[in-house]
Amino acid sequence: MKTVITFIFLFHSLYLFAQPAPIKWKSISIDNLKMESYGPNPEASAIVLCDYGEIYFDTNPNGKHLFLFYKRHVRIKILKKEGLKYAKIRIPFHDLHCEKFRNEASIIISGRVYNLLESGKVVSEKLKRKDITYRDSSNCYKIAEFTIPDVEVGSIIEYKYKTPTLDLVSPKSWYFQSEIPTVHSEFRIDVPNDFQYMISPVNIKNFDINEQQFYSKNVFFEWIRYYRGFSGYVRKIKSKVAINLSGKSYQLVKKNIAAFTSEKFIDLADNQKQKLNIHLVKIIRNSSEPGWDQLTHSLMVSTDKYYYDKTPEQRRMLPYPAAYIIYKLPSWEELNNDLLKNESFGLPLIMYWNYKSSLDSIIKGINAPEKKMVAIYDYIRKNIKWNGQYDIYANRVFNPFIGKVYSKITKKLVNEKSLRYPFENKTGTSSEINFILIYLLNKAGIEAHPVLVSTRGNGDIDKNIPDAKQFNHVIANANINGQQLFLDATDSLRPNNFLKQNCIGVEGLIVKKKGFEWVKVNNNRNSSTKTSSNLLIDDNLNITGSLKRSISGYDALKLRKKILSKPDNYKIIKNRIQKNHPDYSIGNIKAQNIKQEAMPLVIEADLSKKAKTDDKEIRINPYMLAKYTEDSFPDIIRAYPVFFENPFLKTYELNINIPKGYVAEYPQDAQYEVYGKNASFYYNVKEQSSNSIQVIIKLELKTNKFPAYEYNRLAEFFANVNNKLNEGIIIKKKGLD
Repeated sequence: MKTVITFIFLFHSLYLFAQPAPIKWKSISIDNLKMESYGPNPEASAIVLCDYGEIYFDTNPNGKHLFLFYKRHVRIKILKKEGLKYAKIRIPFHDLHCEKFRNEASIIISGRVYNLLESGKVVSEKLKRKDITYRDSSNCYKIAEFTIPDVEVGSIIEYKYKTPTLDLVSPKSWYFQSEIPTVHSEFRIDVPNDFQYMISPVNIKNFDINEQQFYSKNVFFEWIRYYRGFSGYVRKIKSKVAINLSGKSYQLVKKNIAAFTSEKFIDLADNQKQKLNIHLVKIIRNSSEPGWDQLTHSLMVSTDKYYYDKTPEQRRMLPYPAAYIIYKLPSWEELNNDLLKNESFGLPLIMYWNYKSSLDSIIKGINAPEKKMVAIYDYIRKNIKWNGQYDIYANRVFNPFIGKVYSKITKKLVNEKSLRYPFENKTGTSSEINFILIYLLNKAGIEAHPVLVSTRGNGDIDKNIPDAKQFNHVIANANINGQQLFLDATDSLRPNNFLKQNCIGVEGLIVKKKGFEWVKVNNNRNSSTKTSSNLLIDDNLNITGSLKRSISGYDALKLRKKILSKPDNYKIIKNRIQKNHPDYSIGNIKAQNIKQEAMPLVIEADLSKKAKTDDKEIRINPYMLAKYTEDSFPDIIRAYPVFFENPFLKTYELNINIPKGYVAEYPQDAQYEVYGKNASFYYNVKEQSSNSIQVIIKLELKTNKFPAYEYNRLAEFFANVNNKLNEGIIIKKKGLD
């Protein structure tokens, strides 16, 4: 999980002087070309010699629009064959042609490779334009792809690019750390006097350089005005004006950064890397500069709340913000209130549609609130299919009356798209499905609210930046008799007390009228597997017995999906049991509640095992997998938190009937605990009678996240668990040594 440093940079104005760039194009060190390994990490396949990034405001040559430019210069040394892959580059960028800008360059790319010959001569080859390919992404973004030519072990490659963007409000984060070591990483941002930005450092304790300097800058712009004379003749007047973009430059440097290694049990790599989150705080309207509004129009309208919902044509038609303060970063409370008024978030939750007959049939004859909730949840998950798209907004709501009037005037049909649309079409995004759930719960008299979350694959929430764009999913929060329950109806086989695994343990924002609330999102019930086995051993050491397993939660969900996806259900179940009991014959298999997802999936089977004629004793190992072994924890030093898929509880009860004249030798009782009993194991053997023993085993993880300092203890914990499970129980004749 990311650590947000306690200080935040708020960018204002000061007046000092400029610093030269840390890297110069085509200026290559002979020592770096001769380098054969990197001292701090001799195993590194490549190293980043310098990664230099800039964000600043400017225009394209002969351009008519102000953009926020992103500029980057990277130099990499290839040390091993495995490092050759770093010569293949992908750069996402804003496609200004798609955004309907004329004669504006979208990206400028340069690349080179440098090799040192045996004679000591340095040869260089440049990247050709024809070697760069472009492919479409989404939302007016493209991806440039290229491979720098003639790269071999020992080469130095460098590439640089400059691209204008409309990412005024939320520029992309700067990463100091990558999967290979970095010698020098530097980020600069130039902020004009009328702007204010915030940088939130993540996983960074301090910087090697942290400088603030004044810069002076003017942009020359052709200002076009129209003047009507007394005769009524309209004249077009062009004049060149200088727009002052002077302000303050910020320089942040990290040196000798270790490679980020993607270890086991890690949540999302980007959450753990050293980086900077950047966000706009405020823009003050500059009315004193002639031509300012004309130059900055396209950039300033990107602050519109619904900007990304509009087409490029609609964006160009947006009016220039009228207020003196063009943009101000809201507080979380203000964001909460704005979302409640949003026509794609709050409005669908109160917009009327013909839900009543459907709701009445769903909860007919049900009075208890919890049973009503389950009935509504089950109906939605089984009847409305998730289209696979995460979202926090629903289709925009159009007022039915206005829609009818518009249709009559324009002769174009406008459908009112409230929650009725996904409900009747039985498909929707994650937000639409859970909005329907919230809507119907409230109509049934159960208090329910939306909860904004960022799934574990989307990244952590930076609480310093109140921006809804950080979230990618909405779940429901229901209040049943004072108890908060979390619901997500996007899977037809998942019962109400289990969420998607990528939501477990994340922090969510409950959006509601009477005060928003931050909550830790967890399941309403733990995933559990309970196994009981009875074994009868005869005088010849043959074994007969039975197995019964009750599975709930994610193991049940995964197994149900496998069973229901194949016509021969019992073959899948038998193969699963046989895999876990390879020495036994499996017979008389039964399965209950395959389609009753709210009930535990129950599997029963008969077990038998023939003894060999010369067997003097037999060994019985309780079937229970710890799931994780000592090999699952290979690292010596752990830098990042340890994440498991989900908490779980596994219990196992084994009863063994021993024939007369035989005795049982069994392991000593054991109990292991880690991190305040959040990981615990219990092993106990009891003699029930002279010819009967009972083994009770319990393994539990109460949380799916452990701090990095518990890593070695977890490794030891699971090693001890597996060693104990492998000790086994020996049944042999009395007096036999």
